[in-house]
Amino acid sequence: MSQKKIIILSDHGYIRLEPGFSFSVPDSTKKRLRETFGSSRYTPMGKCDITDLVQAGFVVDFAGYYLVKSRYIWPMPGKYNIYLHGGVSLMECVVPVIEMER
Repeated sequence: MSQKKIIILSDHGYIRLEPGFSFSVPDSTKKRLRETFGSSRYTPMGKCDITDLVQAGFVVDFAGYYLVKSRYIWPMPGKYNIYLHGGVSLMECVVPVIEMER
């Protein structure tokens, strides 16, 4: 049976390290973000106290969760260490979708 409609999805984007793609973050803040969030972009508020990062503008609290704002990045060790995880920005969250019809 031949399909008439094809939908192509992609993984979310990654923030690139080159200048202009991310915002500068002090090393101490990168370490705190990595320790607090790991490779996630959010964590439950009851799990940790990072109100200093909220007050500094790196993190926002929303509906019981801490979310990393904007395009702040921190490296994560692993197989593909060229990728960096970052905050809740369009480049990290938008998933491309292509729909094609015959």
